[in-house]
Amino acid sequence: AEKPSKPVLPEIRDTALLLVVGEAPGGEEVKTGMPFVGASGFLLQEVLRKNGLHRGDVSLTNALLCRPPSEFRAFMRVLGARNRARKKKGEKQWPSPVACCRPRLLREVAAARAVLTLGATALAAVRGAAIEESGMMRMRGFPQVWKM
Repeated sequence: AEKPSKPVLPEIRDTALLLVVGEAPGGEEVKTGMPFVGASGFLLQEVLRKNGLHRGDVSLTNALLCRPPSEFRAFMRVLGARNRARKKKGEKQWPSPVACCRPRLLREVAAARAVLTLGATALAAVRGAAIEESGMMRMRGFPQVWKM
């Protein structure tokens, strides 16, 4: 089993024009302690540059602050199955890691001027929906306006 990673704290700027929300830190992010510095960071910087922005113009965060283990999807499937069994028994369900990080994420979103979610996990975390219910594919490429 992998040992838990250190959290990668968000880069929040008071003057940011945009809050970029990713899914979770990658290996390079954990090494440096900074969000969006690996391959995803390179791609993000290219997209920002093409739109007249720089890294310093945006705030950066992730739905999860810690890098999930490589078997995260399997963990989430098992958690879902166990929670369905607990629900049938009338027991309290265990929260997902995304749900545990959500209050912090919503504070960051509430303070943002605009939000760009990168991926289904980030969108679901911001919307408070299950990934399957987030509507990612229906909304892809179309700006959305939500009142928080």
